[in-house]
Amino acid sequence: MNALNARVAVLIVAAAASSAQAQIGALGYEAPPRIDPDRVLTPTLLASGNHRVRDQVKTRGNWLEFEIESDFGNYKALSIPMVALRVHEIRTLAQAVNEFQRDNQKLAETLRGQLTVGADSFVDILTSPLSTTSQLVSQFGSKVAQTFDEFGRPSPDVDEQTTGGKTIYHSFVPGDPTLAAHKRNVASQLNLDFYSSNPRVQDFLDTLAAARSAGQQRAGVVTISLPQDQEIRVANGRVEAAARAAMTHNTINQLYARNFEQLVSSAVDEDLANAFLSHPVLSPWHKTMLTERVAFLDGVENRGALLRAALSTRSEEEALAYLQVGKMLDAYQERSGSLRSLASAGHIVLATTRDGTILVMLPFDILYWNRETEQIFSGLEKFARDKGFKKHAVISSGIITDSARLGLVGLDFDLQERFLLRR
Repeated sequence: MNALNARVAVLIVAAAASSAQAQIGALGYEAPPRIDPDRVLTPTLLASGNHRVRDQVKTRGNWLEFEIESDFGNYKALSIPMVALRVHEIRTLAQAVNEFQRDNQKLAETLRGQLTVGADSFVDILTSPLSTTSQLVSQFGSKVAQTFDEFGRPSPDVDEQTTGGKTIYHSFVPGDPTLAAHKRNVASQLNLDFYSSNPRVQDFLDTLAAARSAGQQRAGVVTISLPQDQEIRVANGRVEAAARAAMTHNTINQLYARNFEQLVSSAVDEDLANAFLSHPVLSPWHKTMLTERVAFLDGVENRGALLRAALSTRSEEEALAYLQVGKMLDAYQERSGSLRSLASAGHIVLATTRDGTILVMLPFDILYWNRETEQIFSGLEKFARDKGFKKHAVISSGIITDSARLGLVGLDFDLQERFLLRR
């Protein structure tokens, strides 16, 4: 744990222990708020000709749980990024099957039959060791308090995180190298994740790869046209493009070697790089994308803090949350060029800027005002003030309720919510 982490640990714990300092006035606490989906989801995520997000949204700690009805089954999606991922998969599969109908009706009917089996029930997402929809209250996102409590504990020992064995993602790779190469190419052409936990996607990619291997070279060759998502594109999408190219041209073992070399060249400690790349829950896509995010932060000290925080990942939702943190850091740096250094404090990533600001990067769907939130941010405010930071700010990918906004402004936090949405 570096010096900044140590200072944070001491001061946050001390501040949280003091009830006098944990209170900022008579501001009332909130119960977990009820949120309408159209408040947090863009129209293209809410509904299309192939899917609909139900109106019932549950608040699970600082994440929101959605239910998606689709042509290919119903999905539970814990977090807004998970909704975006599942909707992208659903719409891509639907459009691809419709396109195949024109050129290869037999293949289209085969795919349609596979994908719509049991479409009225919830899709049984691959859970081992992903713990996706079944883990409704996760270690990372259940409460902001549980997350910030990690400030007072040492960072994970990288040696304890190294597994060295095969994970569920190896089972997605066909044993035939030619078939595996076809599957990677189909996934790339359709902008799908080769290692997706969605069994509908895996069946789809395997069927198209087999068709190509059997001589149908145009299987999977279609033009997919989906509405552009509403999130910003850092460096005009260069980071995502680099990760996608790496996924296309490398086997799972080659990805490890490629990402390790990239991380070491980005001044990440070799033991940390190995621990991160050996993590059993983070997928090859998560690891490659985070590698590219770290590489983009050229000139920022201690870039490996993002990876160290990601070692605590225990579910797919958490993995997507760290992708959000990486994207927020890249976007902040692209806009301002002012990031000085990063620090991991348990699950959370902090950043400091050259003008003396400390940033708290929050990848949560919603931040609302309760006792834990008040204590945590009171402690952060005291830490920032005692250490001479000129400003302290919350950078959030989600929304902040009116009560939480009042409480944070009362603690002199600058706030930037929905940071990744295009303005």
